[in-house]
Amino acid sequence: MATLQPYKKYIPVVYDYATELPDGWQLLPNIAIFKERIERGQNNEEQLLSVTVRSGIIRQEDVEIKKDTTPDDKSRYKLIEVGDIAFNPMNMWFGACGYSKYRGITSPVYTILKPKIDLNPIFFHYLFRTKFYQNYSKRFSYGIMDERLSLRYLHFKHMYSIVPPLEVQNTIVAYLDKKNEQIDTFIRNKKKLIELLEANKKTVVKDAITKGINQNAVFTKYDIDWLDKIPSHWELKKVRYIGKLYTGSTPNSGNEKFWDGDIIWITPEDLSEKGLFYISNSKRKITKLGLKEIGKRLVPANSIILTTRAPIGNIAIIKTPSSFNQGCKAVEVNSKRHFCEFIYYSLLTGVNELQTLGNGTTFTELSSGALKNFKLPCPPINEQIEIVEYIKIELNKIDGVINRTLKEISAIKEYREALIADLIMGKKSIPNLQTN
Repeated sequence: MATLQPYKKYIPVVYDYATELPDGWQLLPNIAIFKERIERGQNNEEQLLSVTVRSGIIRQEDVEIKKDTTPDDKSRYKLIEVGDIAFNPMNMWFGACGYSKYRGITSPVYTILKPKIDLNPIFFHYLFRTKFYQNYSKRFSYGIMDERLSLRYLHFKHMYSIVPPLEVQNTIVAYLDKKNEQIDTFIRNKKKLIELLEANKKTVVKDAITKGINQNAVFTKYDIDWLDKIPSHWELKKVRYIGKLYTGSTPNSGNEKFWDGDIIWITPEDLSEKGLFYISNSKRKITKLGLKEIGKRLVPANSIILTTRAPIGNIAIIKTPSSFNQGCKAVEVNSKRHFCEFIYYSLLTGVNELQTLGNGTTFTELSSGALKNFKLPCPPINEQIEIVEYIKIELNKIDGVINRTLKEISAIKEYREALIADLIMGKKSIPNLQTN
């Protein structure tokens, strides 16, 4: 940003979002720049296009996960030509707009803009997707609430847009396209780094849980897929010998006396958050009457709870005495011989093996018997505590790198927004840029 300098001369502008523009630039009403294209009755052989917040206009066939909900009769669908700009009236103020690289048809609810003057449509793609123009669009949108705001062409045409000379538009677009490519590559590489670091966290946990942290340990081999060997002084124990197993249930949903109490009632949905370690609350709660109705006792704090219906193996440690539904099971760990956090990491390490033990016709479920007989490595409790402390230290180091990387991604995105806004509004110029 420091290498980009202001233009040599500016002219004053009295308008909503601009106070001055570089000499030679204009601020024009959109009706002078675009006219609405309303061409229907195209045949169904035209490719389907969509207007998205993330990428502007894309081909429907390029969507990875798609479900075609369009009607068979597309005679009312609107034509988009290459170089047109389209926006979703309901989400223009959120960035659902862009220029089209394709000819095709799209939903009749979209507004299609055909240029009336010589321009670079990509410049206006950048302009319309800036934060300041999104906020500007919102003020021209009408509706009873934000979710129903709509920007009609009737109001859009009375809005104003910044229009530099065409050669300046081309220069800015070429520069921003190059910068965007560099920034996108940077973000992709940082995301790949995060993926590697997350995989490294799993490796740290698995190695510590299955091999320990004593470099001189002697190992005993076992014929178990996820646990081929453990230190010889460790035990291999079934869950039934590690703690007491609890099953869950659901009070009658039609009885108001059983619900909205103060007793935590955990469901698989509460355990769906990625990387959950402790759980101390739930979306729904039951009353003492509800607990009595299901005939269950509260699971003590520092027990381990896991989902036993698809997905099997989402795990957390209960921090508050809780109840739960039939999609979960809990293990009250024998604290004299086992450290609950070590057992948590053990189950987490063996989760893929746990998932293979699920069975059922209507839905896949991990039975109480299968969970009770699942074998886990168990070192002496003092060693369990040492291993957990080691895991936490190592994971904190990796999380520190991940957090710094996420901040770098956030910073480069902020830089991109500021760069685009400065160039589009003429606050900064691009000297000596070679364009094709």
